[in-house]
Amino acid sequence: MGHKRLLVIGNGSIARRHVRLSRQLLPDADIKVLRHRLDREISPHASGALNTIDEVSAFEPEYVIIASPAPWHVEHAKRILRKNTNLLIEKPLSDFANKAVELLRFSTKPILVGYNLRFSESLQYFRKLVHKRLVGNILTVRCEVGQYLPSWRLDTPVADSVSVSRSLGGGVLLELSHEIDYLTWIFGEALSVNASLLKQTNLVNDVEDFAHLLITSDCKFALKPLPISLQMDMYRHDVTRYCLAICEDGSLRWDGLSGKVELFKRGNTQSKVLFAEPTPHENTYLAQLGVLFGSMKNNDAPVATGKDGLAVLEVIEAARISSESGGKNTQVNRSSI
Repeated sequence: MGHKRLLVIGNGSIARRHVRLSRQLLPDADIKVLRHRLDREISPHASGALNTIDEVSAFEPEYVIIASPAPWHVEHAKRILRKNTNLLIEKPLSDFANKAVELLRFSTKPILVGYNLRFSESLQYFRKLVHKRLVGNILTVRCEVGQYLPSWRLDTPVADSVSVSRSLGGGVLLELSHEIDYLTWIFGEALSVNASLLKQTNLVNDVEDFAHLLITSDCKFALKPLPISLQMDMYRHDVTRYCLAICEDGSLRWDGLSGKVELFKRGNTQSKVLFAEPTPHENTYLAQLGVLFGSMKNNDAPVATGKDGLAVLEVIEAARISSESGGKNTQVNRSSI
């Protein structure tokens, strides 16, 4: 493909995945890893390592993937951004919205954010049916995601995981923010949030491992502002990821684990499977990387942009404010970029 220099910032599990998959797409590329801990081996698919961010200028990467802990994303991006840098930042864009605003005002090129679920074929199909109003206008949406934290990254002890610590951008809201992104992608801009954020287990340190959000969305496929119930946790043993759109003439359900989209129509006694082709998890990452490397044009791809990543953080901040105030309805404040 003619791409020669890729820098991956970070050396954790997601960074190593990006290195491995990038090597599949760019077999002849010079792929360097910028690591924070010098005592940890880099991926065997990398060409070598950089040990300080000051070494990046000499490398002159054409493509950069930032996969360091979320609180460091903006600092790293500002240090490496050049006029011709093509940049993918792993989700979330940052840990706070004001940092993301700072980055978007600083950057002169579009930024891609790593919400790879958008590249799931079943989720794309679900979105298409919702937008077609297959079973009428939407009345409510229910969404749930949960998984036992020790099973997330088998190569990383939970105590060393970014998920458990506020200083590293942990907590269920940031770690499972894929849901907030795809809900706004499918159902429209969030207007307000009622939230309850709790620490239910000792799996985490100083962050929430449970969140319940009632999001009101400005959805053009609903006759009124749309209520969306989202429940997220980091401790359930029966892994769950689904979204249910309850509509005037039936319901549409997406199962993110099986890749099924099911329809239940008014007057029926059981659901009908409309789509059952799960996208292998790694294929969503490969498709996303294809956008970064230019094999798929951005206007043809369901990419999350920097502004999309900011919108997620604005919902998260409204949720934090709501929870701290005892669950009061909190408006989502939009930044002008």
